[in-house]
Amino acid sequence: MNDQLANLLNELLIKLTPVNATNLKVAAFMPTAIEPGHGRLIETLTTGSWISEQQNIEVFLPITLPAGVLRWAPYRGEDFLTSGPMGIAEPRCEESEPLSSALLAKMDFIIVPALATNSQGRRLGQGGGYYDRALSYLPNPGPTLITLLFPGEVHPDIPVEAHDQKTDYVITPEGTFRPGPNV
Repeated sequence: MNDQLANLLNELLIKLTPVNATNLKVAAFMPTAIEPGHGRLIETLTTGSWISEQQNIEVFLPITLPAGVLRWAPYRGEDFLTSGPMGIAEPRCEESEPLSSALLAKMDFIIVPALATNSQGRRLGQGGGYYDRALSYLPNPGPTLITLLFPGEVHPDIPVEAHDQKTDYVITPEGTFRPGPNV
């Protein structure tokens, strides 16, 4: 994750976090070497200046199960990660009982991976539907969904299906934007 993305994420979280919030929950993912956020996402979430001394932050990461199902476990540090079935770092199951995606409704923020979004915030994932299924548990309104992208990954004509979930904020190195209305 380049410094610009980390700074923009930190600024957005400062803006969106209520001053009196004490126990914050964030669902995120461990970006691979070719994804925005690699190397800095978890660090920004767990140690960024957006967290005040009065706030406790708990980060949850996905565990990939068969049939396109995600479960969630607390992030306890890199020593407690293993390579999952898709080659992505995830919490070791023996360290924590994985929790259902219904847990996502209790999050304050969810950092959602994407290959691209359109200007309405509809995201294009890897094609497995893991996150669309997991995010379907969310109430409306629910947690704030944030997507990090590389330059040029906001496209007006990405394929969109009815089950595709919308993100609330998109961060690219060029800046942060709130997608327009769903069309």
